Amino acid sequence: MDKKEARRAGLDARSALSASSRKQYSHRIFLKLKGRLDHVSSIGIYVSIQDEVETEEIIQYCFDHGIHVHVPKVEGKNIHFYEIHAFSDLIPGVWSIPEPYGTEPETDPSSIDWMLVPLSAFDAAHHRTGYGAGYYDRILPYCRHKTGIAFSVQEVDDIETDPWDEDLDEIITEQ
Repeated sequence: MDKKEARRAGLDARSALSASSRKQYSHRIFLKLKGRLDHVSSIGIYVSIQDEVETEEIIQYCFDHGIHVHVPKVEGKNIHFYEIHAFSDLIPGVWSIPEPYGTEPETDPSSIDWMLVPLSAFDAAHHRTGYGAGYYDRILPYCRHKTGIAFSVQEVDDIETDPWDEDLDEIITEQ
């Protein structure tokens, strides 16, 4: 399946979930991640919007347990990660996505223990589609451990990849 078709199929399936199902499934994903979070000192994570896997519970858990939280900020054609210490460190950025506003120094992605990656679709081989701009494909080669978090309905048949596409180490869903 080409990336454009995969992206559309994954996004359509995700948006078809009810708000209550997304909330319940997001909590299940959090529970799967929770035990593993206790073994890292830092995570890179997106701040969810619209119908994405909700990340607020994951982020709050990290704040509460002394795990350093690094979130992306779109800067030109790239994303850069910055540490935040509270949700109040975020303001609406590009496309109204919450991003850090402070003056913390940029975080080198290779120093982050675990990168939790958003996606629009995925396949059994851990190929992913994002939203089409390639932001994560440009930083994933520098990440130690990269995990996609998604709803199981976003899984599609084999996704055709390009040489610059970065596979994930794993995908975690609610199932």
